[in-house]
Amino acid sequence: MGVLYDNLKEYDRSGMQYMKFLEICGKMNDHGGAALAFNCLGIAFYLMALQEQKGRQENLKKSLIYHKKHRDMGDATGKSIAHTNLGIIFDLLGDLEKGSSNHESALHHAIRAGDRHLQAVAVGHLGLSGCACKDYDTARACMEKYLELTSQLGEIEAREHALLHLGYIAKQQGDGKSAVAYYHAGLDSAIASQNSKNISKAKVQIGIIMGNTLLEDQMEKISAAFAR
Repeated sequence: MGVLYDNLKEYDRSGMQYMKFLEICGKMNDHGGAALAFNCLGIAFYLMALQEQKGRQENLKKSLIYHKKHRDMGDATGKSIAHTNLGIIFDLLGDLEKGSSNHESALHHAIRAGDRHLQAVAVGHLGLSGCACKDYDTARACMEKYLELTSQLGEIEAREHALLHLGYIAKQQGDGKSAVAYYHAGLDSAIASQNSKNISKAKVQIGIIMGNTLLEDQMEKISAAFAR
């Protein structure tokens, strides 16, 4: 029932169902079920926070409580998922240091679990954390690893996101040539997968960079003409 209400975006009602499920798990001494319930509750409060501005901070803090409980009960896979969720929420709360720390822990546990998908998710979030902190060297290294893992896993849309983010990072670093190359690669992939949203994003960014390059070239020509 909780999943059904989630699909209907009635997260307050789904939360009530997950609480009932948690109570049953407690009576049956089902630790695996309880860990799942805590994860679902954390997600429900997170989605409530995204759905409504009213009570947003309170719902995010409730989400933190349940994801921490999931972290404490979970195996390596569960801990990786919980730390990723915690990192996302701390990022939303503006605590980038705690967000990054949790994404690092998520990567550590994903490696322990031998789960390459979760490794990709964690290292991708570390790349985004680097961008948020304007640490573009770290962001680029993490996003390049994210690109490598998503390519190996055949996760096409995630790979496109990696290429577009790398284009953004290279642009911020003043590396226009690499930025255009990343955006072109993302565009080619988006065209092949018929992802219209990513096609639009890539085309816009390529246009901006090429436009800026042409403007800079023109200004250099004008300056050279006046210098004669």
